[in-house]
Amino acid sequence: MSDAPHTDTASAAEQLGRLLRQTREQNLLSIGDVSEHLKLPARQVEALENADFGKLPEPVFVRGFLRSYGRYLNLDESVLNDYLEQIAFQTQGIAPAAKKSAADNPAPMTYHQAPIRKPFPKWIIGVAALALIVGGVYLWQSKSHSDNQRQEAQNEQAAPAVLPPNLEGGNVQVLPMQQASDAAASAPEAAPAEQASAPAASGEADAAAGLSTAPGELAIKLRFRSFLTVTDKDGNMLISKIVPANSEHRYSGNGPYHVRIGFARGSSVSYGGRDINVSEHMRDNKTAAFNTDGPAANP
Repeated sequence: MSDAPHTDTASAAEQLGRLLRQTREQNLLSIGDVSEHLKLPARQVEALENADFGKLPEPVFVRGFLRSYGRYLNLDESVLNDYLEQIAFQTQGIAPAAKKSAADNPAPMTYHQAPIRKPFPKWIIGVAALALIVGGVYLWQSKSHSDNQRQEAQNEQAAPAVLPPNLEGGNVQVLPMQQASDAAASAPEAAPAEQASAPAASGEADAAAGLSTAPGELAIKLRFRSFLTVTDKDGNMLISKIVPANSEHRYSGNGPYHVRIGFARGSSVSYGGRDINVSEHMRDNKTAAFNTDGPAANP
């Protein structure tokens, strides 16, 4: 049997409230102590003790608050349940008035009713950062490619134009094919003399175009703006950059050297007093690469 007094339902909530307040005061507990333990606002704890359910949430929550409060004060479980059964019956009868009072004086939202906010997903930030990095690399590569194409276009525009032969000169004689054949047959001894003079003229032209260098010295003269790379015998990079047209570069002391010229047309190279025929080492009709101690050196 329960020891709780069986009173009318109108006073059951008030009696339980007084019992809670008296037990709290006997245990030397304040409203703040109960509020902190139950995680309820202090005004709701006072409403439980005063049976003022209009300031509280729905009856189903009030029943839970009262049970938690009673267990915190170590009330007899059977007494507590007896009061709760009467209060549950009572709240069913006065629920409309309680709801109206709650609508007129809405209670502040507690942590039980607080909406749950989802945190901002951090993976979106990572994806955005990765997209920025990829976009930056793509723009950098596109700019480098466009710069290379612009440089090649400038080099091709600067290449010397091949002029047609000047047939109007006074030292040129144009003969019909038959007459030219007869002239060649009538002067068989003149042809060897002319052939012998051609290498001499070519040698003079190469000598005139050559650069004077001391033993172990490398001299490079570029006709057009180009990318020049020179490496000594120890693998040290002496130069690796774009140099202007008609510029001359000399190196000595640690040869032989490896030379690479990006746009080598019309360039002159000499090493140790010997001219190097750059045209023999042309690649794709633009770039030349060679070692100064190789067969490219011509005495």
